[in-house]
Amino acid sequence: MNKNKMSKIGGILLCAGYGSRLAPLTDVIPKPAIPFCGVPMAHYARHSLECTGVDALGMNVHHLPDRMIEAMNHGKWMNATRDILISREEGEILGTGGGAARVARLMPECDRFIIYHGDVLCAADLSDALKSHEKSGADVTLVVLPRPHQVHENVRQSLGMIGVVDDEIVCIRDWWKNNQPLDDYRQRCFSGIHIVERRILDNIPDGRNVCLVTQIYREMLGRGDVIHAYEPECDVFFADVGTPATYLDAQVRCLMQFNSHDNPGRTLEKLAEGRWLLRTQNDGIPSCIYGDSEIDSTVTIGPNVCIHAGAQIAQNTCLSHEMICDKGGIRLDGAWIID
Repeated sequence: MNKNKMSKIGGILLCAGYGSRLAPLTDVIPKPAIPFCGVPMAHYARHSLECTGVDALGMNVHHLPDRMIEAMNHGKWMNATRDILISREEGEILGTGGGAARVARLMPECDRFIIYHGDVLCAADLSDALKSHEKSGADVTLVVLPRPHQVHENVRQSLGMIGVVDDEIVCIRDWWKNNQPLDDYRQRCFSGIHIVERRILDNIPDGRNVCLVTQIYREMLGRGDVIHAYEPECDVFFADVGTPATYLDAQVRCLMQFNSHDNPGRTLEKLAEGRWLLRTQNDGIPSCIYGDSEIDSTVTIGPNVCIHAGAQIAQNTCLSHEMICDKGGIRLDGAWIID
């Protein structure tokens, strides 16, 4: 990349995965298309990229591709304005690296890419992350966050384990820079957001299944290449939705934080102990939410949708599109799915 010219930034949404831990829900709807507080999850990533001012935006699809594309084109969620370039992965799925590289080829004018996993929810300031990346001079920057409490045990076995010294990543899981383990480093987790220079993606052969983390970044660490770490200065909302329990928990946490943010048109009101109502001026698809017996509460999201732990919901309930049922079941387009 020519350092003397302004870089054009491409946004890449990774939306091709199977989301198998959320089955049977993901048997009929792609994980990034699952509604989160009434909006398909990948739209939060799209909104963040658009607010950052990317010059082009692309998305890869593989599992249930037409449904994923439909979810992203349905309505103008969160004031989305930019068209999305689509990379359909036919046959074998290409992984994060192979998938991102193919999307990047649809944006030849872009020198730098923000790669965002479509099933991750993160409120990090991407403009600030871009400034940090450019200042570092590195080819790769990963947005990292403090490790959630529930993954502190067996940290070395977790792919999300990142070791940071100053602002540089020294290890990912058990892979160390220059293959030299250190005793003193900060434990962090990966947010699912990468900033990558084009040359990294251009070196990935088209059509090959390649993982950015386990292959590309592992090789970079082994060679001693710099991988920059950007960590927001303040706490930000983050959720990597993997299981029905974390899906429910993330929405409860999000709703609990609504009153502390400026959200025109959306307000969170506490109706009674353990019961909240999210009022919104926008009509949209209600959320799909699994019940969980560990959460003893009811959370109402809009006029038709609620999180309801353990109570049976009648099948003749008036629903506009999607709704939970009791303990792990979910209604999608009129069909009940029971785990």
